[in-house]
Amino acid sequence: MALNGIGPESRSAFAHNPFGALPHLGFTARPVAALGDGVRSNGSSCHGMSFLDGGVIMYAPSPHSRRENFTVAHEVGHFLVAKQEDILDWLGDLSDPKRALETVCDRIASELLLPRMLIDQVTGGQAPLAEHVIALFEASN
Repeated sequence: MALNGIGPESRSAFAHNPFGALPHLGFTARPVAALGDGVRSNGSSCHGMSFLDGGVIMYAPSPHSRRENFTVAHEVGHFLVAKQEDILDWLGDLSDPKRALETVCDRIASELLLPRMLIDQVTGGQAPLAEHVIALFEASN
């Protein structure tokens, strides 16, 4: 539901080139050396933060991995969730809404970077095999 805020062309562009797609979605990404204490509200590591009103995403660079792609996608997730009143209402009814919000944003990031269509294309609708994992890594960000 939250992904309805991004059209199919923009989602495809994001999946192929996350940083290249950010300006088309109204975001500017800025690398930063450190992000506060580096810990999320749910206790996991923090690699990014966003300022939704200004469309700025700050992220910790990861030059030897694709981690920063997931970080910026997660921050886009925060933007998408903030525009969905029904999701915000649902989160507000939970016992740990901050943790649930981070999980929702992780799921959005996963879908942005590894769309279901790509998974189906690589696996041919079969149960995933080890060779599919390598093919998905090579075909995605």
